[in-house]
Amino acid sequence: MIDVLGSDTTLRNLETSLDLLALRHSVVASNIANVDTTGYKALDLDFERELQIALERSTSLETGRERGEFSYTETITPRIVEVRGVTPRLDGNTVSIDEELGKLAQTTSGYTKAAKMMGMKIKMIKSAISG
Repeated sequence: MIDVLGSDTTLRNLETSLDLLALRHSVVASNIANVDTTGYKALDLDFERELQIALERSTSLETGRERGEFSYTETITPRIVEVRGVTPRLDGNTVSIDEELGKLAQTTSGYTKAAKMMGMKIKMIKSAISG
């Protein structure tokens, strides 16, 4: 039997995008929460880089499978890194509230778009199944 949902590259990629965006949202929220913490270093997730790695893994798994079979056991371990190139304030904190609010808006927008796309894809699959 063919696992339609498990073998759908679009759904897997959207799922990965949602996971990465949710993680980035948490990182940005943590930065905002620590805007006044002495010595706190701002962190970030390079979303585009991590998504590209995930897509490459997905593609390499696709080419190695038999038709109608799929095994997606790879998990993504994104790297959260300290933001570089920011001049620390006198208290050593490197969080820029303006930068973080911009990242938060961008991340929220991306998550909303990916969730809508996933909903549309699932609706298409349901329609195809039910006729």
